[in-house]
Amino acid sequence: AFGCPAMGAEELEDGEFAPMFETCESKLSGKKIALFGSYGWGDGEWMRTWEENCRDKGANLVCDSVICQETPDDEALYYLVGEPCSIGDYNTAIARADSLLANVEMSDSVRAYIMLDRDVSILNLGHLEWGGAYADSVIDFGRRSGVELAVTQGLQNRGSSRRRLGDYDGSVADYSEALDLATASGD
Repeated sequence: AFGCPAMGAEELEDGEFAPMFETCESKLSGKKIALFGSYGWGDGEWMRTWEENCRDKGANLVCDSVICQETPDDEALYYLVGEPCSIGDYNTAIARADSLLANVEMSDSVRAYIMLDRDVSILNLGHLEWGGAYADSVIDFGRRSGVELAVTQGLQNRGSSRRRLGDYDGSVADYSEALDLATASGD
């Protein structure tokens, strides 16, 4: 997935993104990609131009591009990851999550939800060790930021990973801790 804001006269941001993307263009043929971004004025022409350019290079756009005018709100940010995750397009969910988590300011709650959907996507692709390790990051983030849902859901994800890998004792410990936290908070 590629994400870029429109700049100037509805063009890709030319300071960092456009030069980077130009190095990728020759490798787009036959690749499945998704595009997203924001713009300040106009009607989104920059995205239509970008989509056409990618198709001309042989890219397969796997979903409708997602654009928003001005800064996306928390709901729009979450939708970028939650929507592909909910329909089983886990690779797109992971790619979008990676881009958003690295490049976009957001509330801790939305960051937690995006991290959780990224972890669910990893696990649903069958990457159990990676998903379990990433669950540790989600749990740590939840504890540091005070987003308890990230801790309980992260524990459940890690427990699922452990169970599927045959670590039943570790799985039971994670599920028990998650249940204790949820019970204590009234969730």
